[in-house]
Amino acid sequence: MKISEKQELLDKIRRLESDIYMLENQLISIAPDDFEEIVRPWKLPPDFNPYRWSDEAAAKIIKKTMVVYPEGRAPCPLCNRHPDQHEGYALPVGLERHLTGKLGYHQCYVFAAAQKRLTDDWNRDRREKHAATEDSRIKDELKVRIKKLRADPRLKGLT
Repeated sequence: MKISEKQELLDKIRRLESDIYMLENQLISIAPDDFEEIVRPWKLPPDFNPYRWSDEAAAKIIKKTMVVYPEGRAPCPLCNRHPDQHEGYALPVGLERHLTGKLGYHQCYVFAAAQKRLTDDWNRDRREKHAATEDSRIKDELKVRIKKLRADPRLKGLT
């Protein structure tokens, strides 16, 4: 494969990633404002854990939904879907399965987009922190080596 072909593919991937990002934003924006702090936080909380977020966010959404629908069934408050044969998902288990996609349930596309976005942001932050830590480690190592070289009596007067 030629370099120009590789560059074209890389450019296409970047454009597609940008398109996906925009679509995720549009999907997440469907969620009502009452759920904004759950699915669209302005920044990741310091204790954000992508492995726990799904269950924790689903529990918060279900808690808010049960206040509005105390009778035991509710449509998804994010995407407004419901099972074909019922007026809503059984609370709390049915809605939890829909939000998280557990046990083969069709996952809420708004919840899935929010989860992907938050996890991508978390991964990006971790990469950036790791890169900064690695840069700092390399700089410290270079300082130590330079100090040793300057102290080496065999190298005196060579510069």
